[in-house]
Amino acid sequence: MINNRTQFRNLTLTVLVMLASVFSVTAQNLTISGGYSYSAIVCSSGRVFAWGSNVEAQIGQEGTGATGLLPPFTARTGDEYFTPQILAGLPDIFQIDAGSGGFTLGLTCQGQVVSWGANCFGQLGGGAAYPGLGNAGSNGCPDSYAEPITVVGIGGVGTLDGVSYVSGATNSAYAITANGQIASWGTNSKDELGRNITGTYTSIPGYVLDENDNPITDVVFVEGMDYGAYALTANGNVYSWGDTQNSALGRETTVVPNNRAGLVVDQTGAPLENIVSISSGDTHGLAIDDQGNVWAWGGDWAGQIGNGTPYHNDKFAIRVVGGESGDTYLGDSDPVIRIAAGQRNSAAVTESGLMYAWGKPDNGASAGCYGGVTTNITGNQVDPVLMDIDNVVDISDGDSWFFVIKDDGTVWVDGSNGTGEQGVGTNTNTCGWEEIVIPDCEPSFPCPEADLLDVEVCLNDSYAYRAGLLYPGFSATWTLPDGTVVVQDNPTTGTGIIDIELVLASIALSDLGTYRLVIEDNRPPTNRPCNPCPTIDVTADMSLYAASFADPGDLEACGTITCTDANVVASDPASVFEWYDLPDATGTLIGNSVGSASTCIDLSAITPEGGTTSPNREWVVWVEDVSAVTGVVRE
Repeated sequence: MINNRTQFRNLTLTVLVMLASVFSVTAQNLTISGGYSYSAIVCSSGRVFAWGSNVEAQIGQEGTGATGLLPPFTARTGDEYFTPQILAGLPDIFQIDAGSGGFTLGLTCQGQVVSWGANCFGQLGGGAAYPGLGNAGSNGCPDSYAEPITVVGIGGVGTLDGVSYVSGATNSAYAITANGQIASWGTNSKDELGRNITGTYTSIPGYVLDENDNPITDVVFVEGMDYGAYALTANGNVYSWGDTQNSALGRETTVVPNNRAGLVVDQTGAPLENIVSISSGDTHGLAIDDQGNVWAWGGDWAGQIGNGTPYHNDKFAIRVVGGESGDTYLGDSDPVIRIAAGQRNSAAVTESGLMYAWGKPDNGASAGCYGGVTTNITGNQVDPVLMDIDNVVDISDGDSWFFVIKDDGTVWVDGSNGTGEQGVGTNTNTCGWEEIVIPDCEPSFPCPEADLLDVEVCLNDSYAYRAGLLYPGFSATWTLPDGTVVVQDNPTTGTGIIDIELVLASIALSDLGTYRLVIEDNRPPTNRPCNPCPTIDVTADMSLYAASFADPGDLEACGTITCTDANVVASDPASVFEWYDLPDATGTLIGNSVGSASTCIDLSAITPEGGTTSPNREWVVWVEDVSAVTGVVRE
């Protein structure tokens, strides 16, 4: 609240406003990833393990296995690995993504992309040397490679360098380049490349284009769906392109065609705004906004949109309902910080470490189960169910299973397991969360992301700066406006994962000013796959909230003490105000007004500051704008 007390002859007005939390941009966890029927993980040492189906060499070059092209490629009995297998012959890998087809993308420490597995449509991006065959084969792609191939550059020139993020779809791939644009390659039979090509597939990367045939820019994340993709830009908008089946694009295609990137919209037709994270299923998308709300759009045949009823399939995004969270919408009281979308299922992790899932754990070939606290998910689930696992800080998905990382750094899995994709030693489907233990493989953690927002606050109110997760081996140093330094140091071992946050319990004038956050990577070389993560150095300003209304001056207790006229000078005639005797939750509502109109205030129940017999009695009341003064004011 703003304790902006102005003295009147007989009445004092104090302005009261409330603030909400905000969240920073968050990427999908690409240190562990699941595809259609297999999974892969990057260890802190830089080694890569994979498990599950290897029909198309998507597990890659095993430590003692074959290399290169495998013709004639046939599925072998027992061509599945139920426990993690170490991959040989790879450069240092920083991130990994198992495409929803049968190929894998790895982002190297040098910012290049390597790929292995199926290449029937050029999805490995090897250029003219690896063009693809143009058909998928009847028993696995006959053009598959276990040995990693380096993705060529735009137009087939050189190599694709300076890449910050990768994502694989069914038979196409995407990478964010150094200039913040998206390179795409692979099949284009359903316009999933977001550009024109000669033929229906290509092994040569090119840029995804907008409606004016310019590359979309300022992209921070890209997520491949089955036959298309979603992209999140720095300004908080979401783009989509590719297959229109099941309203997967979350927009109409009359203005921007599906072979170009267009903006995902809400129910009003306005572009989604203030989005901080995205995830893609086969034909549906998820997004989190900066208030921790979850949005969904696209295919809903198994309830994966979380609308409370199946077959939503409208061409716009909607809020996910609350389900077992007890809220009207998921995130209302416990904001969502992480999301993951599988083939026909979805999941979310909240700020308190709870996980919710909805949809169906089934990829068409292998059905599974998600273990809930009171309800297990085996069939179509149309609203969120609370999972039987807690202290969750991060999540990643396969087609019909989920990996979660707990705050102690352990990795757990649940869902389908027909080809050993869970990596727990069997291909038996169970209904309960199991820990994945890989000898000599401590999970790697992504480089932290942090962004502080300028905010306007109220004196005596509380506010928390939150800047993501602090992984083992990192430190976060806060510098306050008065020069005070607060250090959050997370040693390499023994402490797990903690939140990067600075909580101000009761804001005073001395708290106003500039806040600085510096995040440093202190891990030894044996505990990270690449060079140290870049140091993050961000600042934000905190200032007093400028109220949308003011006192009228010379306000008097006129009429009877039980009905005193009172009003504010409102900047918006439609604003709704509530009047209280106290500035906190213990206060009693004593009046309502709209705009600058007067309200009748009963002062008889309030003890005046000058005493009941003083000739200069002064009553103190508090007023709150309940219609317009919510949220955070951005610079």
